[in-house]
Amino acid sequence: MLRDMRQTEAKARSTKCRSEPPKVQTIVAAGTTADANDKRPAVPLAEAAMASLAVAANKHPHDEQGHPPPISNTADSGYHRLANVQGVTAAGLDPYFAVGRDKRRASQVDPAVASSRATDTRVLVSEDPKAAMAKKVRTATGRILYAARKHVVEPVFGRIKGVHGFGKFLLRGLERVSAERQLICLTHNLLKMRKHAPSKS
Repeated sequence: MLRDMRQTEAKARSTKCRSEPPKVQTIVAAGTTADANDKRPAVPLAEAAMASLAVAANKHPHDEQGHPPPISNTADSGYHRLANVQGVTAAGLDPYFAVGRDKRRASQVDPAVASSRATDTRVLVSEDPKAAMAKKVRTATGRILYAARKHVVEPVFGRIKGVHGFGKFLLRGLERVSAERQLICLTHNLLKMRKHAPSKS
């Protein structure tokens, strides 16, 4: 069964400083896999997202030492495993991967408060990796970032399906479906760029 992979959303550590404004919702990496789950594509997508940002010369804020902080990367539990956490971190992202379904709603925390509380939310090697990630996602910063998926990531799929009318792939075979998927993502980005392009007044 073919299942199209969700794009890796790239957001800065603080909700006040994202690589793209939430209203733009540009797809920076996408692909297609024949796997039954999302575990294997996590690292390749993270690397592709960072490569896209590098090509776009996307500028990130720097810390006091002049180094850019890792870009927060949220993903559902289908992507979580230790190798993915390590690989995504090595790619330059700060992973917030769900480790299971949390029935509780994310707390409404002020981003400024969350930033002041977050000293270092990366997974500690000495902790159990799964427990450490669950703890990280439950922090004030983690809750805000993960809740942002509802208005940063999910609307992209809704727009592609509902507005653009893309309900199913027209081609067959992994290679052809992958090309069709890339074309759909390209179309989405071009329409977004046209909509948010500065006026020529």
